[in-house]
Parts: sequence; structure tokens; C-alpha cells
Amino acid sequence: MAAALTDSADMSVSEPTACDADSMGAPTVFTNELLCFMQQKCSLLAFDDLLKLCMDFYTDDEIEEARLLMSKVVPYKRFGKPKGSKKDIANRTLSALLKICLALMQSYPPSVLLI
Repeated sequence: MAAALTDSADMSVSEPTACDADSMGAPTVFTNELLCFMQQKCSLLAFDDLLKLCMDFYTDDEIEEARLLMSKVVPYKRFGKPKGSKKDIANRTLSALLKICLALMQSYPPSVLLI
């Protein structure tokens, strides 16, 4: 599984396919800058520091795109949109994304997750 979602040219959400590989056997890859950043830094920075950094740098739209991708790529995890103020929504969403990234880092070797 790769941490990825949008095409940087048009910023549209990529739809995951039903299978994890294309007809040539290559794994499906989705790109998302926020998820890649979180995945690469979650083992280097403290949870709260990384959460604050992402809250300050990424927009609400970028956070929502990452949430949508994660909900499609990890279908066994219910990942609804939190309610509250924009700041609360961003904080809860980023916290959930970071927890998933940390769980994936413990389950898979880093070479599998890196793009």
C-alpha cells in the first residue's frame, strides 16, 4: 500500500480500483502529499509535533482529500467526517490519519509503504 491520492496537476481525487494490481501485475498507487509526509515523518517526530505541523501547513481541502483516500484504501476502517469547528475537524481527521500511518508502519516494513 502506498500513501497517495491526487494528481498534482489537477488535484482531483483518484478512484481506487477493486483490485490491488493492474493487468500487468503492478500494484495500484495513489499519491497524496499529506499522507506521504505523515508516513515519512511519523517515526521521526512526536505525535503532537507532527499533528501541529500538519495543522499549520495543510489546508482543510488537502486534509479532506487525504481522509477520502484513506477511507477508500482502508475500507475495513470506518472513517467518517468528524463534526465541530473547522479546527476541530482538521485536528480529529489528522489525528486519525496519523494513528493509521503509525499502525501501518508497525505492520509493514518502510520499503513497502514508501513511494
